[in-house]
Amino acid sequence: MAREPVNERQLEVLRWIADECPDGVMTDQTHKLSAAALKSRRLVKVSKRGGWHAEITDDGQYYLNHGEYPEGQQRTSRKASHAGENGAVTATSPSPTATLPPADQREGTSDLQKSTCPEVNVPRRLTRPHPIVLGLQDAKKDWVITAPASNRALRIIQALITTAQRRGWTAESSLRAHVYPAQDWFRRKYEFVINTGETREKVTVLQENDRQRHEPSQRELAEKERSPHWTRIPEYDYIPSQRLKIELDAWTSRGKRNTWADRERWSLEDRLPQVIDEIASRSETEKDRRLEREREEAGRQRSWQLAVETAKARFAEAHRAKVLVRQADDWRQAQELRTYLGAMALIVDGMTDAEEAARSREWLEWGRRYAESLDPLSRRLAIPDVPEPTGEALMPFLQGSERPSSPLKTSVE
Repeated sequence: MAREPVNERQLEVLRWIADECPDGVMTDQTHKLSAAALKSRRLVKVSKRGGWHAEITDDGQYYLNHGEYPEGQQRTSRKASHAGENGAVTATSPSPTATLPPADQREGTSDLQKSTCPEVNVPRRLTRPHPIVLGLQDAKKDWVITAPASNRALRIIQALITTAQRRGWTAESSLRAHVYPAQDWFRRKYEFVINTGETREKVTVLQENDRQRHEPSQRELAEKERSPHWTRIPEYDYIPSQRLKIELDAWTSRGKRNTWADRERWSLEDRLPQVIDEIASRSETEKDRRLEREREEAGRQRSWQLAVETAKARFAEAHRAKVLVRQADDWRQAQELRTYLGAMALIVDGMTDAEEAARSREWLEWGRRYAESLDPLSRRLAIPDVPEPTGEALMPFLQGSERPSSPLKTSVE
């Protein structure tokens, strides 16, 4: 029987489920109705055990990739299994293999083929752990991810750090392991920082919990009976699972993916190349922003330097003009003084008192020397030297230019 195409809302929910149902996207419960319709078309699997869960099937992934159902194939989701540290095989946990198989040998992992990170080798055991891993490993009393998930989490951290170092990045300690309240769905985690030189990405490894109905104890029931208004019996208990999850800082994600986790169709180890790719993408994005800021700053500096040079040229012109006007004033004053001194000489020549005439001639000669010194034409004529202007002296000539924080006007008005 042919399956009906999905509508726009169902396609939106299908994409959301393919992205592992990130929080904050579906704000009401209507997506569950769409998920039920998708389940009837075998595009997703829905489970209510331990809370509502949905996972995309291979048919659903094919539909997303091609916009149609696969022909002649009825693909179903596959559960990955993982041999735990105690040898038990646990469903929904990853295979302990250290190296990812080629992308074309994996089914239902088309998004992995987009990874540019060739492989992330997860060691089978921690023989030479990084100091960050050692710090988490040694703080046994503070372990917040239960065993055997703790050992696996540390091996995954070791793999991420080793891969980061091969790319020239460094790993740094962040806050120590944290314990969050039991009602927090993801309450157990490790944190560290990968420094790419452009960004410092906080990497968080968490242990997901399974939710199950809480069975009230006799004591809780008795307490509820005594104080029905003040006693609250929890509806659910949260039990640590073997599923792990990795988160990057959401505030630097800029709408990109920032979480990866164990699911039925893949393991967290399968998603580690995507984690490295996302960190690299954020680093490249920040590098581009830094280079753009540097280019803009260099442009502002060039504009400012041009504005300063223009201001200095204006200052020089103003200085020469000032000297020229002063010279013209001095010349006119010298000419007036010479005219006056000529009249003074006639008076002195007519004096009969020898002593008075001597004193007058002394004053006349001083006046002639002063007029000579005042006259710019009596000295060598040359363009005057311009002193190096101070910042304060340049300010009047920079008023036509803006500060370096914005484009500068450099033309002389």
